[in-house]
Amino acid sequence: MLEAHLVMFTTTEKNEMLCLWVTSWLCTAYVFLTEQYFWVRLKGNHTVSLIDWKNYLSRGDVMAKKNRILPHEIETISKDIIRSIINADGRGLFRELTERDYGIDAMVEIFNEGCVTGKFGLIQCKGRRDAIIPLKTCPNYVSCSGITKANIQYLEQDNTAVMVAYGSMNNRNNFYYADLKDVLSQDQIKSLKEGKKVTVRIPITNNVKSNIDGFFETINKYYPRRERN
Repeated sequence: MLEAHLVMFTTTEKNEMLCLWVTSWLCTAYVFLTEQYFWVRLKGNHTVSLIDWKNYLSRGDVMAKKNRILPHEIETISKDIIRSIINADGRGLFRELTERDYGIDAMVEIFNEGCVTGKFGLIQCKGRRDAIIPLKTCPNYVSCSGITKANIQYLEQDNTAVMVAYGSMNNRNNFYYADLKDVLSQDQIKSLKEGKKVTVRIPITNNVKSNIDGFFETINKYYPRRERN
């Protein structure tokens, strides 16, 4: 009967390239990386050094599996990028909403020279792994998919900005933004009410690297409306 053996190495031992000896014939191999340990599990009857194991990992099919990132991980990383840019500016504080998912990921509170203003906007964060590039057919826009019906109830009020923030894992210094009221057509709103997802187009000028003022102005523009009402 084939036996499976689990051998644990500390990071230091791995770097020193100590040899791993396992009894049984080599059939399958899996790698688990944690912050403290390097785990290797092998089945079979074979002698394997860490150098051999490193060569195995360099194979294209194995690297593809290691580098695969799940959609929710992309969203999380993109959200962290959006958070860091907003908080670093000093005019806004990104407050993540984690209890329930109603289509809104965060609230951005506005400050004026460090003082609370009582102004805030609601943000849905979107992300992708690859670079965000302009559309070939409409080079003045970028495309952001995955807008859902969860946003509809928020969009039916005029007191608070409901925005989409769209970032890429490949660019930690930028994200695109838009007021959803400005980029959703009536047909798209109808599709959302029917439970369909829609894709919006965001003007390429709506990016924080070249126009971060516009992000905060999008939130601020709702407050004169309140005063008039």
